[in-house]
Amino acid sequence: APITDDNANVTATAAPITDDNENLRRGKSTCWLENMFGPVPPLLTNVSQHMCRHRAVTNMGNKDNFNTIALRLSQGLPVNVVVFGGSVCMGQCVGRDTKDTFVGRFLQFLETTYPTKAANTHHTISNLCKDATGTNQAWEAATKNRDIVRNAHIFLVDKGSNDIQESELTGTWLRPGHTRGSDSLHFWTEALVRELRTSAPNAALLWVETAWREWYDSNCQQVLKHPCVAPFHRDASHAHLQVLEYYDVMQISMLRLLGPLGSVKRRTWVDQAYFCDHYHPNKDGHMLIASTIGQALDDIIERKRESGLLFNKSLSTATTTSPINATSDSFLPIPITMKEEDLKFLSAKPQIQLDLTDPSVVNVTLSEAGAWSYATDIPSKPKTLMTSSAGTCATLNLGKPTREIYMLRLNLLFSYEGFGIANVELVEQVKGSKARVSLLSETINCKWTSRTSQVSSVEIKPQRGHTPGSNIFFKVCLDESSADTEQKLKLFALTLY
Repeated sequence: APITDDNANVTATAAPITDDNENLRRGKSTCWLENMFGPVPPLLTNVSQHMCRHRAVTNMGNKDNFNTIALRLSQGLPVNVVVFGGSVCMGQCVGRDTKDTFVGRFLQFLETTYPTKAANTHHTISNLCKDATGTNQAWEAATKNRDIVRNAHIFLVDKGSNDIQESELTGTWLRPGHTRGSDSLHFWTEALVRELRTSAPNAALLWVETAWREWYDSNCQQVLKHPCVAPFHRDASHAHLQVLEYYDVMQISMLRLLGPLGSVKRRTWVDQAYFCDHYHPNKDGHMLIASTIGQALDDIIERKRESGLLFNKSLSTATTTSPINATSDSFLPIPITMKEEDLKFLSAKPQIQLDLTDPSVVNVTLSEAGAWSYATDIPSKPKTLMTSSAGTCATLNLGKPTREIYMLRLNLLFSYEGFGIANVELVEQVKGSKARVSLLSETINCKWTSRTSQVSSVEIKPQRGHTPGSNIFFKVCLDESSADTEQKLKLFALTLY
């Protein structure tokens, strides 16, 4: 039928779209969670909900891993979130208050979208992030905090930028057996996945790749002394993905969401909309990360509801959670990077742990000091065991380990200037003898070519076993080649597995 005057009048007098209606319309189509974070920033209006729920998800993984958290959230029960990451989730660029990071924003999402029903209950965040650390140290944090890890309902892991720095830019990242490069990256990614899966088999596991390196020309010129090259990013997300696909773990990539970065226009937009510098997201970037995680979780829960997989029964009787009672890693697939001896090490508890920033630990264990001392050369930096005298050595008495030694882990300071070469050795003194036998020896260059400084771990496997009941000593020397220039060494921690 042709349009009548009445129809025309109705059309002409219909209320125009107001700001509120526009916000509501955009809220349904954009990734940004406006009801929590306010109006979407102008530069991010084109990042749609569909992009966050699908484009950003580089590996969906097994959705059954989200059964427990989906059921708890649907029933108004509190959930525990455990986060592993580096300076991004520590608040670089947005302040050290967790609430301003994507971690805190994700907690805000949970509290707003899935409030708890019982009085005096709430969702919790355990932030196990640490500046400038890779997945190897996330694994270490997980093993040291197993009480926290075992009670988790969802894990968030953000290591894409730090892993690529540790494994490629610095060349110091080692796996047991002293293998360098991407093999170490795969190894520690798999080690962390297996640790989290074993400790909390019913918890959801989500890898979140929030940042990348070597993508903006001004930064490449400053650090690398040449322009950035295609594909205009360096990060560990692809190496992570090779392991995560095998273990059916979900991965979200902010690079996949905002990229590709082939054009100057796109890189400029990403720089302005997402980053505060060339490594860390800005305030809007953190809220976009939280929005993306929240959208992905919403999508999973909505699909489970539509499929009838969530229902109003107690967790104790709900069969959809498919609980796994794991007392070992026997329910996990065959490892892809690990040998049997690696699995022994990964399941072993530390035998000896020395925090060398503690003066009492240094005083008790330092048997031969040489020119080493508990000190600092920079007043604003913590004191630890250090030296600036080339050719001098320190020896620590580690006591008598009761089990086989699988690995020695050292936490040393690495920097681009003023640091030398460490010669380290682990020796045993057989009971009833003054002779000392070497169990391992290694040379570690603590000077980096990249302009960065951080405490990083080095893992070294013994070349031979020790005699039970024998005394173990650790010896560290600043190599004599460091005498040509003023150089130093700083040792922060030692762990014997």
